[in-house]
Amino acid sequence: MKRALWAALLAVMIVLGLAWAEAESYEAGTMRLLRFDGDVEILDADGLPRFVLENVRFASGETLRTGEDSQASVSLDDSKIVTLDAQSRVTFVQESSHLQLTLNEGTIFLDVQEKLDENESFDIQTTTMTAGIRGTIVFLSEKEEEPGERATVFGVLEGTAQVTYTDTAGARRMLDVAAGRKLTVPAPAEEGAGVVPALSPLTHEDLGRFVTEQVLADETLVRRVTNGSEEGPRLLTPGGASDGAADAQAYPADGDWVWTDPVTLVAQSASKLYDGKPLSRPSDVLVYGLPETVSIRVAATGSRTDAGQSPNEIGNYQIFNSSGEEITAHFRNIRCVSGTLVVDPIPVTVWTGSAEKVYDGTPLTCKDAGITAESAYVHGEPKWRNTSVLTRTALGGENLVSACGCTWVHGTNPLTGETRDIPLYTGQRLSIRLQGEEGHEELVFEVKNLAPADLPEDVLRLYRHNPDMLQRACQDTGWNLAEVQKRIAELSETTEAEQASAAAPETLLGSANVRITLDSGITNYNSRPLTDAEAHFAPVELEPAITVRATGAQTAIGSSLNTYEINWGGANAQNYTLAEKLGSLTVTTSKASVTLTAASAEKVYDGEMLTADEVTAEGLPEGFTLEAVVNGSQTEAGESENRIISYSIRNREGRNVTIAFANVRTVSGTLKVTPLSLSIDCGGTERMYTGEPWLPTPTATYQNGPHAGENVPGARLSEGARRLLASAGTPLGGGEPGLRFRFGLFTGDTVDLTVTGVKQGVGTHTLSGSVVSSVGDSLTASFTGTTLTVKANDAPITLTAASAEKVYDGTALTADGVTVTGLPAGFTCAAAASGSQTDAGESANTVASYAILDAEEKDVTAFFTGVTTAPGKLTVKPAPLTVTTGSASKVYDGTALTAPATVSGLVSADEGKVTVTATGAQTAVGSASNAYTIDWGTAKAGNYTLSETIGTLTVTANDTPITLTAASAEKVYDGTA
Repeated sequence: MKRALWAALLAVMIVLGLAWAEAESYEAGTMRLLRFDGDVEILDADGLPRFVLENVRFASGETLRTGEDSQASVSLDDSKIVTLDAQSRVTFVQESSHLQLTLNEGTIFLDVQEKLDENESFDIQTTTMTAGIRGTIVFLSEKEEEPGERATVFGVLEGTAQVTYTDTAGARRMLDVAAGRKLTVPAPAEEGAGVVPALSPLTHEDLGRFVTEQVLADETLVRRVTNGSEEGPRLLTPGGASDGAADAQAYPADGDWVWTDPVTLVAQSASKLYDGKPLSRPSDVLVYGLPETVSIRVAATGSRTDAGQSPNEIGNYQIFNSSGEEITAHFRNIRCVSGTLVVDPIPVTVWTGSAEKVYDGTPLTCKDAGITAESAYVHGEPKWRNTSVLTRTALGGENLVSACGCTWVHGTNPLTGETRDIPLYTGQRLSIRLQGEEGHEELVFEVKNLAPADLPEDVLRLYRHNPDMLQRACQDTGWNLAEVQKRIAELSETTEAEQASAAAPETLLGSANVRITLDSGITNYNSRPLTDAEAHFAPVELEPAITVRATGAQTAIGSSLNTYEINWGGANAQNYTLAEKLGSLTVTTSKASVTLTAASAEKVYDGEMLTADEVTAEGLPEGFTLEAVVNGSQTEAGESENRIISYSIRNREGRNVTIAFANVRTVSGTLKVTPLSLSIDCGGTERMYTGEPWLPTPTATYQNGPHAGENVPGARLSEGARRLLASAGTPLGGGEPGLRFRFGLFTGDTVDLTVTGVKQGVGTHTLSGSVVSSVGDSLTASFTGTTLTVKANDAPITLTAASAEKVYDGTALTADGVTVTGLPAGFTCAAAASGSQTDAGESANTVASYAILDAEEKDVTAFFTGVTTAPGKLTVKPAPLTVTTGSASKVYDGTALTAPATVSGLVSADEGKVTVTATGAQTAVGSASNAYTIDWGTAKAGNYTLSETIGTLTVTANDTPITLTAASAEKVYDGTA
């Protein structure tokens, strides 16, 4: 009765489903809401609600949520339908042919009608496990089994599903759940802890009303679930399913039964690049030959950290019946097969820099050196040259995109132990997926060349902030630059994270090798892309203690590798595979030249040989020496080559290394001797007349050379001017005699000078000269000062007339003598004075005439302009003349007393001309001088000095007695005398 009811309901649902299918056709691979009842909500990828309508399409990343007493069915494609029970929430992610459902809460029923293709994958993820679906009917519930105890229940109604979970040891475990079985995975005790799942037979009570209704609603589902077996109908009938008691009775813990069929336990192999962490694969042991209802706990114990390989041995195992009783002892034919744990050494590159120089005798070194995990490392390239960007897929997988240059990716397949090195060039994307049938899986590394339209936003944003990288990427790939720039322009505004990465793009897995880290739990269930929990890209990192020092040196011409020393700093060298990118040290002779230049020298002719043995070298290394032989000399005026005829180059140690310098150029110098230049003059252009012919005293002055400015006096080749003039046949005072002078030079050579035009007397004489050198063109001489002026001799010559003196005697006083002072030697002077003084007094005695005579008594008075005359003095002193007047005395007698006067001292010429008369007279008693008068007549009083002898005239009183009696008179006073 019930089966008929379910069949009827199923028929109705099929009809409705066909009707909905006819209402809207849809492409395979698209998701849409088939139908819903009650309160249903669709949330977009940002968590915002959007409209709900039957047949509405779902976008990847959107979530469907059902309310209380609500259900909804979603067509994932034309062969997959998932139905949500009330109060359930599921997120749908679809990426190409890969699908993932995340059950956040509630219960879902999934019908996968066709087995997935090998390129398809379908995962259902909960908080505790991931179920891989190939072609099954399953249900999952994520809810609280007991208050506060949340668990995931996974039941399989058809086919087999593979469940992945993390056990309490932290290992990712995979478990096949076959039809009729359920797996209960409790929530971990704390976040990040592992779980202990329980696998048990599936009962009708486990299905619950919701799942049962879903199956019974479709006869096809009923047939697929029952699959012609007795277990299926009992599962759909309350109380009809096995509870495992029979199984426990078949394999009891007690008893003497023995399982003799072979049981094989195969530990898995694993490999990876060395990363300093232990490699182990304790779980995922493959078990063959156990009865279906028997379970086993088994773990491998192998572990390896350093590079190399070691076995992954089966460490322990326990076998349990369905009641959980251990029955290990009953299995006597168990074979353990160990896997292999392989740790591959990290491929690293030791690099040293290159250098080149011209040979200089010193070791050429280049200290640039290092060790890097970059196989594509090129010393000197910009940091962004080899950069890749990690991008994520909608399903949580990882892709690696090379943004510039080349990134080497190392991937190790834990299924096979195979390690591959994959060069990822600019514009290529690398992804990883699992491919193959169950039990024959392999990892496929897919490399795809991207067009500008395929570039992820992360790469475009990197290009936006690194235009140099973009230019290089377009150059490497042939992309149209404008097309990429257009896509960049369409990006949204820059985020803080983008700015941070753009500021240092080398932090984006750039400039490094990349290791693909693969989880060991990747096995056995479908073809699908791997999630980031199973495989992700990580930079290969070196232990920082490893250092490299360049040790190469090249001294001689040639090339050698720039060798190195590596200090592992405590790291194990076996964990690294060294590749070398060693630079070269090249010492060349072709790129630089050495120029040897013979010295040049120049001097003024000095009679000595001019040489220059020095050679300068340009281009020789510091400390190198040069030995060279130079051939060249120049004595006379002119130029000649100073040529290098041989040379040798020696290094700092004194070894001859001439052969190391192939590009040596020799440059000759020049030896130049310029003529010695003399300037000859006659010692002045003017002189005073001396009475002798003016014989020049020429002086030669060096105009150049080491003695420049020094004078050389000329020596006359004959003595005596007058003899010279006479010998030349020139009468004294005229003609043009030739005078020869010789100059002895510091060079040992002589220069002769012949001077003509020498004359006597005052006037202007024009001299000419001719120079004869004993060294020809090596000496040049110029004769200067050729106009000589003989000026009148202005030497002060004084002619002083004689002076004379006498007492006046009436005759003339004269003095003819003239005194001459200042007259040059060799000259005489004839002179006469003119002066006379007769009377007493003074007068000048002047030079009346004079003549200056040379040695030949020729009158040369005209040649002396400095002659002055000084008069003498004629002095006539007055003659003494004495006038004497007589003295007389008498007694007064009333007559005048007189006495005569006399004169003495008159010169004869004045005798009779002078009259002296006494004029004194004394009458009264007393004395008086006897004065006089003089009458000079024609004589001159000034000619005499007059002296006087004056007499005295004395009259004494008369002593004759004489009485004088006065008269008497008398009168009466009358008022008068």
